[in-house]
Amino acid sequence: MNASRSADKVSSCRYRPIADYALIGDCEGAALVSREGSIDWLCLPHFDSPAWLLKILDAEKGGYCSARPAAPFASTRRYLAETNILQTVFTAEGGRLELLDFMPPTAADHRDTPSAARHSRHSVVRRLECTDGSVRVRIELKLTPGYAAERAEPVHCSSRCIVVRGASEQLQVQASFDLRADTAGVITADLVLQCGETAYLALTAPPGGAALSIAQVEAMRTSTHDYWVTWMRTFRYQGPYRDWVVRSALTLKLLTFTHTGAVIAAPTTSLPEEIGGERNWDYRFSWLRDSSFTLMALLELGFEEEAQAYLQYLARVSSNDRERLRILYSIRGERAGAEVLLEHLAGYRGSRPVRIGNGAADQRQLDVYGEVIHAIYLYARARGADGTRELAQTLWPTVRRIGDYVAAHWREPDSGIWEVRSAERQFVHSKGMCYAALACALMLAKDWRISSDLSHWERERQAVRDYVWQQGFNSRVGAFTQTVGSDVLDAAVLRFPLLGIIDAHDPRMRATVQAIERALLRNGLVYRYLTADDGVRGGEATFAICTFWLVSNYVMQGRLAEAEALFEHVLSFANDVGLYAEEIDPVSRAQLGNFPQGFTHIGLIGAAARIAAARRGARPFSHHMLEPSLGQ
Repeated sequence: MNASRSADKVSSCRYRPIADYALIGDCEGAALVSREGSIDWLCLPHFDSPAWLLKILDAEKGGYCSARPAAPFASTRRYLAETNILQTVFTAEGGRLELLDFMPPTAADHRDTPSAARHSRHSVVRRLECTDGSVRVRIELKLTPGYAAERAEPVHCSSRCIVVRGASEQLQVQASFDLRADTAGVITADLVLQCGETAYLALTAPPGGAALSIAQVEAMRTSTHDYWVTWMRTFRYQGPYRDWVVRSALTLKLLTFTHTGAVIAAPTTSLPEEIGGERNWDYRFSWLRDSSFTLMALLELGFEEEAQAYLQYLARVSSNDRERLRILYSIRGERAGAEVLLEHLAGYRGSRPVRIGNGAADQRQLDVYGEVIHAIYLYARARGADGTRELAQTLWPTVRRIGDYVAAHWREPDSGIWEVRSAERQFVHSKGMCYAALACALMLAKDWRISSDLSHWERERQAVRDYVWQQGFNSRVGAFTQTVGSDVLDAAVLRFPLLGIIDAHDPRMRATVQAIERALLRNGLVYRYLTADDGVRGGEATFAICTFWLVSNYVMQGRLAEAEALFEHVLSFANDVGLYAEEIDPVSRAQLGNFPQGFTHIGLIGAAARIAAARRGARPFSHHMLEPSLGQ
């Protein structure tokens, strides 16, 4: 036991806490930067490209890019106001060093972005400036192409430019100072900056182009700043907790793939839900189940262009799979590849396996049909009469196909919202979302004046409504449970009032909230479930999104003071730059799982918006009440 604890302590020292990282990106690829100025995760040019840097998943084999003072230092960091430019300030003996980390967006998705901000290549830029005294700077760069499975071959183009080749990809390293590469392929540099002096390091894929000058780097910094400031001009949320909503919105934008409108769940793979466990998944895909909440967040905040692009992505992938929908797709709208284990990697603090791809892609999860149609319904209602004919012509075939599928298959078991890897079951949340699918489809048909005979949808809508109401609520437990006939509680049913499936004041929903408070709430944070067999060994921490769902339920039940107290409690678990992973350990306060997690930030936005509505005296909204809801 003592030897095991000692080994874990050594392992912990070699890995930074997950919350130690901040995200930068260009809406196509992404990187994680530690408090100490080390980029320990980098996928270029795209989110799902093989990682060039992945020390976060293997402290020995994984690559990194470190830029910091050579002497001992203290550091603080922040994002520049309403941007995704990360500023880290190092205070060392003799001086102060400022590091700006950013990735210039291609900006092809924003009509108002100055042309100077548009770049054909994808770069991570690290701008160094001495702001006081004199600082000796140490640069270390270890590139590990192909998830550290390929040999890195550095080729000197000049003393300040090195191209590193993997088996199939190349990356260019440029700097304003001399670089050296050793026989192991590690690139290093040492330089001294006096007050007012600047320097830069840039990693670019694909390689090409002339060496950058300091003036060009300054222009890239300015144009990147302008891009984010311009994008934020459409941000219209003015309620409480505005700074938190701003950071969540900017994070959500970083998780959006420019070329298709897809929104990925997180920019990382295999960050564990339990240290040393096997609950390690690849989240660099777009999940259909996130669709209605993502669309709501984008519309609520004023980002209609992003909402439209995301809806077009949903419609495209929905029309491509005519038999049945997959639960997740690649950023390009393709089916996800097979799940592959990277056995050569140790995993974060020994949490194995490291996975690329996601095996859940082939599961049957009936709730996704409700998610997609509900997203279409939300967008159509937001547009109102404007564009009705165009939306009907474009989207009705998708709505019709999904409605017919749900009417025919809603009685079947599935794997549920949490993608259990055990046997399929009759998940109550899935049935509720099947009701939402048919209810929204019927309302869209009415709004779009569709003349087809849809009596079978009406009949099945009533049938699934009765089923959820009669079979989904366990009177012995006093709550809607995870599966029909079980005693297991599941925080997923907290979504029902938020989607308008049931009124928040309904006695059975109130009883369900109380049961979840008793069984799943620990130190002010909510587990998704505790006792179910999900087919995966080990345990997990609380799910941050579930706690935000509980906050929203409090607001909708008129418990505003409790909602605000719980919301602020959850805010206390964010890292120093306002980011959340998927899970939070309620005892150690550690963030766990892939990072940052888009769904968590979407939950924050929704909860803040409901609190804002309640403070104004308005009715805290669901995502437009379904007619009729289950409770009527």
